[in-house]
Amino acid sequence: MNEVVKIKEVKSLLAKLLATENLTVEFADVETASFNVKDRTLYIPTFKDIDEEVLDLFVGHEVSHALFTPLDGIEAMGDKLFLIYECSRRCAN
Repeated sequence: MNEVVKIKEVKSLLAKLLATENLTVEFADVETASFNVKDRTLYIPTFKDIDEEVLDLFVGHEVSHALFTPLDGIEAMGDKLFLIYECSRRCAN
């Protein structure tokens, strides 16, 4: 087993253990890590020469969404997110 495959396997297992569920973990050509709350898939970018500590940061952050973001979380936050955006935009100007 080469080193890259081993790291991916370890980080996938870490995500599943932290989330206490059998998440799907995909290492993909994406711009940033993300978590799909509907299909319970965690996406981790495959950057060249990425440190394991950064992978741990991605995993930890996205697992927190697995644990604490409800399925309707984004939709339910719609109006509040707009108000936060507008307030921050006005304060910055």
